[in-house]
Amino acid sequence: MLPSIPGYSGVTSFPQVTSGKLLLNNFYLCCTNSFKSFPFHIGGAGLTLFVVLRKNSIMSLKEALHWRSATKSFNGEKIEQEKLDQILEAIRLAPSSSGLQPYKVFVINSRAIREKLTPIAWGQPQILQASHILVFAAWDELSAERVDGFFTYSNQVRNLPQTTTDDYRLNLLSLLDKKSKEEQFIDASRQSYIALGFGLLAAAELKVDATPMEGFDNAALDELLDLKSHGLRSTVMMALGYRDHENDWWSKLDRVRWPHDELFIEL
Repeated sequence: MLPSIPGYSGVTSFPQVTSGKLLLNNFYLCCTNSFKSFPFHIGGAGLTLFVVLRKNSIMSLKEALHWRSATKSFNGEKIEQEKLDQILEAIRLAPSSSGLQPYKVFVINSRAIREKLTPIAWGQPQILQASHILVFAAWDELSAERVDGFFTYSNQVRNLPQTTTDDYRLNLLSLLDKKSKEEQFIDASRQSYIALGFGLLAAAELKVDATPMEGFDNAALDELLDLKSHGLRSTVMMALGYRDHENDWWSKLDRVRWPHDELFIEL
């Protein structure tokens, strides 16, 4: 029998052993999310089968959400590059309106830059304690040049004629033309928050602590990173690292959220 492995499920039967060979019969998986292999020793056959299972995504997601906290004190330990890459990939894959992804994400590791950033963020200790600081910066306007550039790239990736998306693109440009540059920036900034959410969730699943941060002087941060020259404006930051268990008082408090019936209105 398959040993009980918490959080993993999915194998209905094992490969049969015939003439020293493993025959994969009725071997399939259920659930979703990340795969992992476990050694399973087949008695009497002298063989070790690495059983591949999928982690139960529903359970791991719920656990991750209960585990995470807006960390107030980090221990200075660096995130493994593999985990950082996975968090950045989750941010890259986040959805956005019309797929434009109208923002950039600055991945700040430099101590010198973070020392300059600390007073801009009103002295919050996470800036220097964290492993990395991510700065989300939205397009300052949804210009025709930028929109056209995205659709050109999208059609190239999909091997489509450039005229394929003309109707959609022109309609989008017509709608955007009715908005001021400030309204366009607000639209773009909202999309950056979706990417932030994906990053927070990915970090939680990887047991990396993350703190969303809006407490900073946007104009000063824009100047520090020279965002204006890139046609960008800062929207939000995220600190990544590992919590200082002794000094992170916030994570020791009970989580407070509105109850389901108070938060959701069913119509």
